[in-house]
This record gives sequence, C-alpha cells and structure tokens, in this order.
Amino acid sequence: MKKYLIFTLILFLLGCSDNSDNRVLHMGIKSSLENIKLFLNTNIYFGHQSVGNNIINGIKEILIENEINDFKPFELNAISTLPKNYFVHSPIGKNGNPISKIEDFKKDITILKNKNLKIAMMKFCYVDFNEKTNINKIFNYYIKAIDSIKTKNPNLIILHLTVPLKSERSFLGKIKAYLTGKSDKTFNDNYVRNQYNDLIRSKYSSEYIFDIAKIESTYPDGKREIKTLDNKSCYYLSKIYTSDGGHLNGFGQKVVANELINKIAKINLRMKESSWLLIT
Repeated sequence: MKKYLIFTLILFLLGCSDNSDNRVLHMGIKSSLENIKLFLNTNIYFGHQSVGNNIINGIKEILIENEINDFKPFELNAISTLPKNYFVHSPIGKNGNPISKIEDFKKDITILKNKNLKIAMMKFCYVDFNEKTNINKIFNYYIKAIDSIKTKNPNLIILHLTVPLKSERSFLGKIKAYLTGKSDKTFNDNYVRNQYNDLIRSKYSSEYIFDIAKIESTYPDGKREIKTLDNKSCYYLSKIYTSDGGHLNGFGQKVVANELINKIAKINLRMKESSWLLIT
C-alpha cells in the first residue's frame, strides 16, 4: 500500500512538471550566420545513434531560426548522388557494443572514399560505457582504426568526439529506484566515461576534438556539473539539457548543435587558409 501511494505521488508530480526555464533559455541560443555558412560549405560524415539524432535536430532548429530551410542531412544507406557540399549520417553499430561502432565507422568512410569527404566523426553513446567497461581495450581499438583510416585517407580530417554523460537522478528517479530496488550506478558509470574522455583529450590534443561531455556538463554561466564520491570526482550531464537523464532535450540539442556548427566552421576556415597558403 505504501509503495502504491508513492507511485501515485510520482505520477502527480510528473504531470505538474514544467519546462518553462528551458524554454526561456532556449530563446537565447544563436549561431553566427558566418559560421553557419562555413558549416554548410563542407562535406561531413557523422556516425552515431540516438544522441546524434538529438544533435542533428538541434542543427535543423538553428538553421530554421536563421531562415535556412533547405538543410538536408543525407542518410548513408539512401544516397545515390550527393551535392557539392553535404552532411551525411548513419546509425553505426549496436548500443552497448562500442567495437561494432568503430567497425561500422571504418566501413562507412570507405563507402564515401570517392565522394570528396572532408570531415568525419563518430559518436559513442553513454550506454556503451559503464563501471565494468574495459576502456583501454576500446581506446586501443579506436586508435588502430583511426590510424588505418588516416593512412587510407590522408586528406580526411577526423573530428574526435568525447562520450556523452548521464545526469544525476532526479528526486522522482530516486523514488523510482527505491520502488524497483535498483541501485544508482550513475556515478561509477560516469566516472568511467570521464576516464575514457580524458584518454581522448590527451591522445588527440594536437588534433580536432568536439568535447560533447564538456558541453553537456557546463552551464550557460560557465559552471560545471561535478560530483564527488569516495574522494573521486567526475562530471555529469546537466539536468537543464535533458528530460530523461541521458538524451538531450530541445535546449540541450541546440546548445550542443551550436557548438558543433562553430567547431566545424573553425575547421573549414583553417582548411581554406591552408589551401590558400599552398596556392600562394
């Protein structure tokens, strides 16, 4: 009877939840038109799963706000011909099996080998990493795969992505965990994700990195969402960017998408400057 009453309370509180704060913040996201043009003026491949779809939705929203309504992300398995500049994406591997995602990423780049591809990136999911994950095995596999891709595609730029994080369980989430008897492993899982991300940042510090984890854990005022347990600390996904603890809400989608547009614009600008130097 006690658990039934608690469950009823949960349903009531969920029905009364309000995302007005996110809607207010949502209105403050704006990308520069110059960066948007640079982003659109290149050829990109993005291998991902669900959070990747969140980011693509964020890109679409930002472009629509800038009165660009013809952005068309192409699905890799449906392409026949591509325009001069394109954004191609595809689901890669299986969630919970990061090695399968690396393998699919390699295969998909091979498919685009003669399509004038300029920038390629792949994203793991938060579900690919937990407290039991052997991060060194995955990281070494990733390094070998990237080295192989670079050897076969010397002019291709790899944009390395960090692993997304999860947020702290909400009050309602903690009640649900109590009712189901499930322990909260968020800290231990996020700690492993943070460790893997540190490997990415260290190994590829001289290359291009899109730090999803850092963006997700940083509030608009610059503060970071960090938790400490047993003298260990790690970053978390900020609750303002998610509605379910892992995927990005409308605000989070635009925040991450905005940063991706800026990152790719910066890469494209540097590519243009390098080409100009070679010509002169």
